[in-house]
Amino acid sequence: FLHAQANSAERWPRERAVMAFVCAGLEDDVARSVRDDPDASVRKRAVLALSMNDLAPRHTAELRGALNAGDVELSDVALQALTRIGDAGALDAAIAMLEQPDPQTVARGMAALTDAMQHDTALAQRVFDVLVRRYQPEAHLELAHKLQYLKAIAQVPLGAATELLYELSTSSEGEISGMPAARWLLQEAGNTCEAGQRVLRAKLAAESDPARRLDLIEAVCVRGGPFALQAMLEVLEDPATGPYELVFAAERASILGRVEQVAPVLKRVALRVTQPDVRTALQSFLWANYPGPR
Repeated sequence: FLHAQANSAERWPRERAVMAFVCAGLEDDVARSVRDDPDASVRKRAVLALSMNDLAPRHTAELRGALNAGDVELSDVALQALTRIGDAGALDAAIAMLEQPDPQTVARGMAALTDAMQHDTALAQRVFDVLVRRYQPEAHLELAHKLQYLKAIAQVPLGAATELLYELSTSSEGEISGMPAARWLLQEAGNTCEAGQRVLRAKLAAESDPARRLDLIEAVCVRGGPFALQAMLEVLEDPATGPYELVFAAERASILGRVEQVAPVLKRVALRVTQPDVRTALQSFLWANYPGPR
C-alpha cells in the first residue's frame, strides 16, 4: 500500500508516504523519494525526514544529488542536512556562499553553517575569518551598507566575534532598525555564544556610563541560559550596581530564572535599597511576579 502511495500521480499521497516510511523504519524508501520523486516539495520533505531522524549519514549520495536539483529550497535543506553531519564538500560549498556579494546567498550559507559551528570551533574560526575578510573592504562605509556581514558575524559562536561587534559599538552613531546603532550592535554581540556573554559581562564590570551599562545588561541576556542568569544575580548582589540598573537586572533575572533562584535575591535587594522609587519598584515587582499565599 505504501509503495502504491509513493508512486501516486498526486503529490499529497507521496508526501504522506514519506512520513509513513519514516515511522515504519523504511529509510531506503525515504532516500528513494529524495532521489527519484519528480516534485521538489516531496523531495524536500524526504530530505527533512532523513535529517530530523539522524538518518542522513547513511544517505549522503541522495542528499548530494538534491544539492543540484535546480530548486533553491530543496538545495538549502539538503545543504543543511549535510553540513550538520560534517560533510566536507557541503561545508566548503556553504563557506563559498559567504564570499558572494548577494546578501540572500550569504544568509543561506550562514543558515547551513549555524548548527555545525556550535560544536566545531575550527569551523567557526574558518567562517569568522572569511566574514572578516569580506567585511574589511567595507569597514569604512556607513553601517547600513555592511549589515549583512555584521549580522552574519553575530551568528559565529566565538568570543572574537563578540569583541569585534563590541568595538564597533563604542564608536557607532545613528540608528539601525529604529534603535541606536550602539545598542543594536551590542544586542548582536550578545547573540554569539556563552563565550560572547562572558566577554560582555567583563565589559559591563568595567563600564561606568549608566546608559551603556543598561545596554550591556540587555546584551548579556539576549541568548539567555545559565550564564546570563548567574550574571544578573551577580549584578543584583553587587553594591556598586546603580539603582535603575537593579530594576532592569531584576526584570531580566525573573525571565531567565526560576522562582527559588531569583526571589530570595530580589527580596534581599529590595530590603537593601534606600532610594524610595527604586525600592517601591522592586517591591512591586516582587508582589506582581512572586505573590505569596492569598
